[in-house]
Amino acid sequence: KFVSFLAVSLTTRVNVSSPPLLDDPLLNAIGEKYNKTAAQVALRFGIQRGVVVIPKSFNPERIRENFQIFDFSLTDEDMKDIEALNKNVRYVELLMWKDHPEYPFHEEY
Repeated sequence: KFVSFLAVSLTTRVNVSSPPLLDDPLLNAIGEKYNKTAAQVALRFGIQRGVVVIPKSFNPERIRENFQIFDFSLTDEDMKDIEALNKNVRYVELLMWKDHPEYPFHEEY
């Protein structure tokens, strides 16, 4: 909501294995429902939230899987369930800029 309010495109590049999202029971259950992996569910979640998602892999099979996220959509209930996993944790805080007046993490989200 915050980036939409500011008309900013949010881009992410996060390793889905840290924290271990691929082991999350909810993502795996949703994946089973759509015959998808937990990683595909996580990528689709980002896409449906309007986030520019940039997956990375050197594994040819995973690269193919990363493209196979446009043949299904998560329901509103799926989206709410995944959003409830939020831990309000920032893994990249850029603390070297914390005293800058425009440091982005002073805003509530």
